[in-house]
Amino acid sequence: MTNGLNNYDLDEAIKAFNEWKKEDEMKHDKEKYKPSLTYTSLLEEISKVRIYGIKKYGSSIDWQTTEPIQHLEAAIRHIRDVIDGEDFDEKGSGYLHLSHAACNIMFEIERFLKLEQCKP
Repeated sequence: MTNGLNNYDLDEAIKAFNEWKKEDEMKHDKEKYKPSLTYTSLLEEISKVRIYGIKKYGSSIDWQTTEPIQHLEAAIRHIRDVIDGEDFDEKGSGYLHLSHAACNIMFEIERFLKLEQCKP
C-alpha cells in the first residue's frame, strides 16, 4: 500500500521543508543580537578606558550625571585628535583616542536606550 508519494516526491518534499525551515530560522534570527559580531578588541579597549575613568573620577556611575552633550563633544574631540594624526591620548590615559570616543558613545547609546524603555 502506498500513500501516493514516490521516493522522488518524498525527497523533494523533505528538501522543500528543510529550505522553508532554514528561511524561517533565518527570519527569526535576524532580530536576535549577535555578540559574536562585536570584536573583543572593542570590548577590551572600552573596558580599559572605563577602568581609567573610574580611577580618575572615583565612580562607575558618574557618567549618568554627565550631560549627554559632554559625552558627545568628548567623543568628537577624540575623533578629531585621530584625524589630526594623534592615535593615542598621550596627555591623559595613554589609550587610543578611538577607545575614548567609543566609550563616550557607549554611554549615550545606553542612556538613549534606557530612556526609550521608559517612554509610554
